[in-house]
Amino acid sequence: MAATRLTPDASYAGVVLPMQLLLGVGAGLCMPVVLNVATRDVGARDAGAASAFVTTSQQVGAFLVLPRGSR
Repeated sequence: MAATRLTPDASYAGVVLPMQLLLGVGAGLCMPVVLNVATRDVGARDAGAASAFVTTSQQVGAFLVLPRGSR
């Protein structure tokens, strides 16, 4: 994988940038669908709160998981 090519003298454009673009496109394609599925059964009155809850849950999950993934 690309992480194995990451060395102290690796170029940003050759290693880091492609992975950032791939992650950005993947997140951009997934997040609208995830929010739609998570809030589809919620009434119009509570849609904003449900969307905020889903987004907050994603942020907290990323905060808790990312530091453990680097071990």
